[in-house]
This record gives sequence, C-alpha cells and structure tokens, in this order.
Amino acid sequence: MSSKIRGLIAAPHTPFTSDGNLNLDMVDKQAAHFERTGVVGVFVGGTTGESLSLSHTERIQLIERWGAIGRNHNLRVIAHVGGNAVPEARELAKKSEDANVDGIAAMAPCFFRSASVANLVEFTRLIAEPAGSTPFYFYHIPSMTHVELPMVPYMETASKQIPTFAGLKFTHSDLCEELECASFEGGKYDVLHGFDETLVGGMAVGVRAAVGSTYNYAAPLYNTLMKAVENGDAETARSLQQKSAAMVRVIQRHGFMAGSKAIMSFFGVDCGPVRRPLESLLPAGIDALRADLETLGFFDWVAV
Repeated sequence: MSSKIRGLIAAPHTPFTSDGNLNLDMVDKQAAHFERTGVVGVFVGGTTGESLSLSHTERIQLIERWGAIGRNHNLRVIAHVGGNAVPEARELAKKSEDANVDGIAAMAPCFFRSASVANLVEFTRLIAEPAGSTPFYFYHIPSMTHVELPMVPYMETASKQIPTFAGLKFTHSDLCEELECASFEGGKYDVLHGFDETLVGGMAVGVRAAVGSTYNYAAPLYNTLMKAVENGDAETARSLQQKSAAMVRVIQRHGFMAGSKAIMSFFGVDCGPVRRPLESLLPAGIDALRADLETLGFFDWVAV
C-alpha cells in the first residue's frame, strides 16, 4: 500500500439476507460494481456497514471476505476494527492483517469515552498494535462517537506512538481543522474526507481521497467532480456538488441508512435490509425513493 491514497473509497453496506443473516455471497457483486463504477477502495464495517450492529464473529467474517475478494477487483481494503471493547478490537486488527487488508481503522470509544488526546492515542495504539505491518487510520466521527478532540494534536502524538499510523478518516464539518490535518508534516499523512456532500470543500483544503456511503452508487458523479476540481473548473465542480447535496437530501427524507442500502438493489446488488434498531423501507417506500430519484435525474448522473 502506497503512503498516499487518491480517489473514492466506498463505505460498503454489510449485506444481509431477507431474514437478517450475513450474506457474504453478495460481497463479490459489490466489489465488481465498485470496480466498474470507478471506486478505488472500500472502507469495510464502518458506519454505513452498520459495524457496531454486527456480532464480533460477523465482523471477522466480513473482513475476511473482503480481504479475499478486494484485490480481485483492484480495490484497496481498509477494515474498520474499532469498538468499545479493546480485546475484541485487537483481535479484529490481527484478523484483518491475517486477511491481507491494506489498512485498518478505529473510531473513538462511544460508551466510556476518551476525555483527552493522550487517552485516545493510547486507546488506538492498543488496537493498532497487533497489526504491526498494516497502516492504521483513526476514524474521526464525533457525530456518532461524541468524542470531539482536536485532531492535529492527535496526529502529533499518534505519529510518534503508533508506528503504523497512516492518517485519518475525517468525518467532520470543520474545514479549517481538515486543512490543518491535511497540511500536517507537509501533507505526509492521508486525510480521507468523510462527508460526501462537501467533497468540493475537502478538496479545496488539500484532500485528494474520500470515504463515503453515496460512492456505493454515485461514484461516476463524484469522479467527474474530482476531475473538475483538479482541472480548475470551479463552476462544474460546484454544479456537481449541488447535485450530490440534492441526492443526499432526497435519500434522507426516506431514511438515509435504509434508503442508501435500498438504492443498491436498483443496480442489481441486493444488500438486503438494515438491522435493528434501524428501520428498513417497505416495498412502497422503495418505489417512492426510486421515483424521487428519477425526478431528480439521479440515474442519468450516475450512468457509467
């Protein structure tokens, strides 16, 4: 794995059967779809993947399947191994390295929470340690963990104490902080932008890679957006970002997690229902979502 990532990394949905069991047979279809639509990698078992709603065994099985399949489709595989129980997270890290993934990531603990940068670095160091040959990314997502510590001091300390530290997945709206992270030590570390609907902003502060849920099905739109930014075409980039924002708002009206997962079935990749406490869409709701997306022009935007 090179030190810097460029392009779109999809946060794949965890596929379930209709009765809610893990459906690992669908992973190959997901991977083929990503390769076809211009995605360069996957961030497995994160928020979109319903990570903490999976059992420990399911998380291992999911990581192992993606580790086996990802390279067949030219995808980098970053496995999210974080959780509240350090022993389980350490085992997931080791299993991920054994599965030959390209990177691992962990978010902050969300029950008993880290109250200082030093504590958070030590928490993540313990998780990264068993995977001593695999790049480690901190998954910064305060909206879910409610741990909102400054990331530049985290990077300063983590880069000294975690030998495999490779960067951040930055899922936060503070573009000033994202700029500082992207510029840290001359841009040595990856900063992966985490909000799809503000990708233009992330690129404006120097980010060149992103992880997101809508890259599952709208990668062509975002790849065109990234090229527009790189070519200095601000008007096109802004127009495409407006389309992205409109798409996200439509999906949110139907329930973002369930709606996002349902959209995959429109492309022949049935990832099944969401897991409780999330609410899956009923057939009528899926039809209404499709109709709203058609009205928006979504299917033209994402055509390959």
